[in-house]
Amino acid sequence: MTEESNVKEPRRISKFVEGEELFYSTGVSLVMITKDGVEEPAYIPIRSIGIVELQQELRKNQPKPKKKRVLIKKDSPEAKQFGLMHNQWVEMLDVADEEYIALQEIWQQDAQWKTVIAALDMSFETKDGKVITDFETKKKIMQGQGITMHQLNRILKDVVMLTSNMEEEADFLSGKG
Repeated sequence: MTEESNVKEPRRISKFVEGEELFYSTGVSLVMITKDGVEEPAYIPIRSIGIVELQQELRKNQPKPKKKRVLIKKDSPEAKQFGLMHNQWVEMLDVADEEYIALQEIWQQDAQWKTVIAALDMSFETKDGKVITDFETKKKIMQGQGITMHQLNRILKDVVMLTSNMEEEADFLSGKG
């Protein structure tokens, strides 16, 4: 997104009308595409989405670390932190488990892809013009067209900025919206 802003004077919202998209915001993400050694800027149309709601939905499938039993000795910094006077066995989350780390990395990339694809303000179509709605197919199309993780992260950053700007502008509790 560009840093320039076309923000108008705030308006007072006095009613909600069924079918209107009052909080719908659109913008673009500027990504660089290099072909034959020549960089070309390209605008990718994006729209605001409920990022918090999407993240809550995605967390339902987030990997959970295994628990392991650990003996905390009474003289350790951990025992002092928890106020333990005796050696005590406790269950701790094993966030250093290699399997958990690998699953977490896969989940994070998948969450990035899902957020970006949900926020793209464009359609995905087959060669014969049929609309594609399946997430994995959309992801494969983008990967097949050579999108990089850097470009994906740039789009994600712009989506977050667009959505947070839109939410700040509609902050009724502060009287700004």
